[in-house]
Amino acid sequence: MKEIKSALKERAEEWPDRTTGYYKFVNLKNNLILEFESESQKNKFNKDIFDFVLTLKPIIVCGSMKSGTSFFKSLFDGHKNIFVLPAEPKIYRNFINNQTKKKSVKEIADLFLNIVLSPTGREPFLLFGETKDTYLDFYKNFQSVYEITKKISFVEVLYCFVELMHRKKIINYKDLKYFLVKTPENEFYYDEIKNYLSLNFPNTGNNPHFLHIVRNPIQNIDSLKKLSSIRNNQFNFMHTLSVVMTSHFLSKKREDIEKYDVLRYEDITFKTNSIMNKISRNINIEFDDCMKSPTEFGMLCKNNSMKKKLRNNPAGAIYTSEDIENLTKEEIEYIKASWEFNLNRKIDENTY
Repeated sequence: MKEIKSALKERAEEWPDRTTGYYKFVNLKNNLILEFESESQKNKFNKDIFDFVLTLKPIIVCGSMKSGTSFFKSLFDGHKNIFVLPAEPKIYRNFINNQTKKKSVKEIADLFLNIVLSPTGREPFLLFGETKDTYLDFYKNFQSVYEITKKISFVEVLYCFVELMHRKKIINYKDLKYFLVKTPENEFYYDEIKNYLSLNFPNTGNNPHFLHIVRNPIQNIDSLKKLSSIRNNQFNFMHTLSVVMTSHFLSKKREDIEKYDVLRYEDITFKTNSIMNKISRNINIEFDDCMKSPTEFGMLCKNNSMKKKLRNNPAGAIYTSEDIENLTKEEIEYIKASWEFNLNRKIDENTY
């Protein structure tokens, strides 16, 4: 685990690029998986916890990439009534989409082992600590639950987390009322996710609770262009504009739907206490001081801003017009014109 920790530190320094530290980590993680597969350990299935997991209600955090979903999700971490899944479980891609939903137990176990080792590529990492046996325990949970249920849905994944963390006395599963997952662009699969969760978690009712984050589109698209540049990906301005604009359109269309809250990233950052108090009331939990600071499994999250000077600050960063350095003037004007023509709204520092 010392070698993995060293590689993760190196990866965090190069983030969001993927170079030496990233590939060191991937190699070490793959070796760890091979070691775990050779272990004969079997974990005992806990039916009481599995049945309890089925009673939990879902909260879905969504919004376009680089809109502030990670920061917002991390404000719920540590609340005793909510189990917050680390990183992005990608419910639609991994469990709903017909082309990929038949992933094997091994593929799903590998995926979530990667998540608990390095949820974002930045600190915090090694979410279960630095003891290898805990990760082996987690990995083997997938096989133990599969042997009983003969399937590997999101229910089984949630069980693997909750069972281990209760057994290790990190949480008390009986305190939980909700689980929270975030994946950017989940809003595009609203009906599919809603139906899947209603089917698998009976207490969901007609609607899981969606929390849809929107952000100033100029700042949002500027961040996405910067990320593409860092990772040497081709940036398609028109496609990116379309995705971000559609997310805003859906937020406006659904703002009157029960259990569908639309929140501005700027408000979450500047008015954290009042926003989190409001959301606590909406989902019927008590506000807790832990909701004032962004954490992952109780560890303080660092900023994942595309602005290098902000990355060592706590999560949550606000751009101003002076910070826009990746979009051209022509692209900025095109975003403004598109917003006004398609959404009938003007863009400035405070409104969009």
